[in-house]
Amino acid sequence: MMMKRIELTFKLNKGLKGKSPDGRNVKTKVTKEGDSFICIQSAVKQGEKSTKIVREFKGDEMIQTSS
Repeated sequence: MMMKRIELTFKLNKGLKGKSPDGRNVKTKVTKEGDSFICIQSAVKQGEKSTKIVREFKGDEMIQTSS
């Protein structure tokens, strides 16, 4: 299994352009709802997949789900 490390610098509720870890050109926006950060990566190119990553913080744990 290949793992990649990425760093995303963002301001809440502000869009930015960039590349996803798998190389897709995306528009990214991060919002906060309660104890969760929600990152939406919208594919720029029609037909490519967009993703939603939710990072929920509970105590000293972080639970991440992707779709």
